[in-house]
Amino acid sequence: METGKNILVTGANGFIGAHLVKAIATKNCKVIATCRSEASESALRSAGVQAVRIDLAKATLGDLDRQLPDVDTVYHLAGALSGPVTELTKVNGEGARILAASYARRSPPPTFVLLSSIAAGGPSSREAPREEHFDPSPVSHYGRSKLEGERGVASFHERMPVSIVRPGIVFGPGDKEFIRILQSMYRVRLNPMIGWGNQPLALIEVSDLVDLILRIASHGERVAGVSSKGDPER
Repeated sequence: METGKNILVTGANGFIGAHLVKAIATKNCKVIATCRSEASESALRSAGVQAVRIDLAKATLGDLDRQLPDVDTVYHLAGALSGPVTELTKVNGEGARILAASYARRSPPPTFVLLSSIAAGGPSSREAPREEHFDPSPVSHYGRSKLEGERGVASFHERMPVSIVRPGIVFGPGDKEFIRILQSMYRVRLNPMIGWGNQPLALIEVSDLVDLILRIASHGERVAGVSSKGDPER
């Protein structure tokens, strides 16, 4: 990653976003982060990050044009994990598309990296492992909303460099979701078997994912390619 760049990060207060912001800060880059609440804004500024209070799920294209500065790279990590279908679609689908639309018409446009999810591709198995060139077949409302976001962002690939990453299960310091599941299983002495006991899981440690995202921004494949990542050793 080149130093001295202006970087926009959405979802900077989240698990992955917080690690990404810390990594970018070591590169002598200026970080601008979106947030929705006063508390989040205060936390970001305390960390030396320029905060922009805006709700990406409610903002219009004009709002984004006015409030978000020109940057060299956009890392779009913000999204909804659960909720009504309409909310998932609005946040993960339309929210990603409209952010890309705003930056695609700037001169020069930034490199746009979308953090999607392996759920957008659909299920895989040992007998029929899913490859990145397969047609997506998500089975959950969440996966379908992330796929909609991918397609919305990818539609601007002729106007700006776009890369899409589909991580699997992300774990590491600060994680509150996956670790909670593991702790619950430990408390009840539960040792689950995935499939028939030979089904691999797509796991990736958060620092590895952050390193991947930064490398993709600098050297990664641009649309219409999608990178689905898990650590093969996990």
